[in-house]
Amino acid sequence: MNSSCSLGIILLVATIWCGACQVRRLPQGVDYAQASGRFEWWQGSVRVPAGLRYAQSPSDSFEGVFYLQHRTKTWFRHDIGWYAGAYAQRSGSDAFEEWTVEGARVWLAREHFRNGRVLGAVTFPDNGCANFIAEDSDELKALRDIAKSFRPKYTERTGHCEQRERPRPLQ
Repeated sequence: MNSSCSLGIILLVATIWCGACQVRRLPQGVDYAQASGRFEWWQGSVRVPAGLRYAQSPSDSFEGVFYLQHRTKTWFRHDIGWYAGAYAQRSGSDAFEEWTVEGARVWLAREHFRNGRVLGAVTFPDNGCANFIAEDSDELKALRDIAKSFRPKYTERTGHCEQRERPRPLQ
């Protein structure tokens, strides 16, 4: 084999390897299996609807979106970390549920806004302050399935992700 052919093969392999690195830039301890919908982070795991694509978003916490092919529609997003806070709040919600799974709390909430927008969220406050957020009626139905699929890996109650009173609007 001549040197130009060897160099071509090396560049091809490097390009494929670097391309694979760019496709999957999840932090250590995080995994998403598109075929099964299993999403794992450092302190827990859930199942989102199978087949959704995933993209990580840059931020001060760990954010990402689950979407249909070609980003035509975002189905869910997540925001995980102490800077994220708790999206599911008892105060101000139209509906709020709380239960525990293996000692870890699960909060599920829905809120209707004056502009007709609906926001649903499930928060796992003892497992990295993990939030999964939906903004559509079909997504809100699936949000309960996500909440029910939760399995904690490590549970830590630190007080960083607790219910807080929302500020009241000025009169």
